[in-house]
Amino acid sequence: MEAIVALLVFAIMATGSIAGITSALKMIAESRYRQAAHNLASQDIDRMRAVPELADMKSLEYDVTLDGTTFVVDRSIGWETPHIGPVLPDDGSGSSASGCPRVAVETTRYVSVEVTVTWTGMSPLGGAVTSKTLIGANDTIDSPGTGSIIVETYNAVGEHLAASSVTATIEPAPVPGEPEPPAGTPRTVPGQCSVITDLAPGDYTVSLSALGAHLTPTHEVAPTQTVTVTAGHSITTRFVYDDRIWIKAVARQPSTGAPWGALMASDMKLAVIGPDNTTLYDLADEIPVHPSARGYQIVAGGGETCRAADPDEWTVAQKRYPAVPVTGPSNAPEVSYQGWGVDLANLAGIATITAQDPAGLCSPLTFVRADPTQPREPLFMPFGTWDVRYGTRCDSFTFGPTGAGPVKRCTT
Repeated sequence: MEAIVALLVFAIMATGSIAGITSALKMIAESRYRQAAHNLASQDIDRMRAVPELADMKSLEYDVTLDGTTFVVDRSIGWETPHIGPVLPDDGSGSSASGCPRVAVETTRYVSVEVTVTWTGMSPLGGAVTSKTLIGANDTIDSPGTGSIIVETYNAVGEHLAASSVTATIEPAPVPGEPEPPAGTPRTVPGQCSVITDLAPGDYTVSLSALGAHLTPTHEVAPTQTVTVTAGHSITTRFVYDDRIWIKAVARQPSTGAPWGALMASDMKLAVIGPDNTTLYDLADEIPVHPSARGYQIVAGGGETCRAADPDEWTVAQKRYPAVPVTGPSNAPEVSYQGWGVDLANLAGIATITAQDPAGLCSPLTFVRADPTQPREPLFMPFGTWDVRYGTRCDSFTFGPTGAGPVKRCTT
């Protein structure tokens, strides 16, 4: 029995010793790998310091194998200048760091180099090895007597777009009174973050185009900016440009919230009210918009002088539906809009019905009936006062979120 107990004690002590030795060997190996990773990061930064031109420094990821262990070196290159203000995302709740130069009169730029090294079997406790530095140019980025344009493009949350998704074209801007723009060859560069150097002083047009369907916050498909280049200085053009998102536009009854099953005017506009502007769209079940955390509202009707475009602008303000956030490609929300219905009778033989506001400020509405033989037809009407003409009859209706007013005969 004593021999068995002694053997058990010995086994326990031996197991602990083996575990301790194994742990120590792992720590030694991890320390060796980590030192090798630090060396690789330092060597990569030294390579970048040896590059004569800042514009030739590129982001890169590559593998290095040392003593059977594979190390992954990930180099990230970004432009830096004195920070003069954040790029705010759409909702205004924060800021985004820029990988492009900021607007500044200085023409000397700095490149930030960040090298991250990982390796096979890396301990999750220690993490990757990262080394950072700034590398400055020996002189200005432009030739004497020229300037440069910096193009920055961000998505709706203040992040740079993928370099392959957007293209910027820089060409001399037209001169007022001149039939043709001045001589010059358009220069096309990636629109994500580019510096176009050695430009002769003068006005230039910077235009964006994208592989996919992109929109600006004001729903421009191909935005442009005109800038003036001066010798020895840089000027930045900053765009916000993102993939469009489709929202579902649904007409609902103000009293019950149920969808309307009424005939819509074929030429009715939908006013899409966003954080940056109001955009008019033709009547449709789905509408493309720029992503916005602050969201969108839709009002039936439209026109800059048409009060139907926004009930909040009526003499007696009415409340519209709250804004619906639109934040990602998978988010295709329903954005409801209100209106009122009128059920017209004695329509047999009438194929077209028209509606016009008495003041003539709103565009006329045209209702085309699918079956003119039917004696009745419900119509969907935007809020406001409308003279509805059908056949030889004209009735005046007033609609608001709280209900419809009494029917009157048209005064004109």
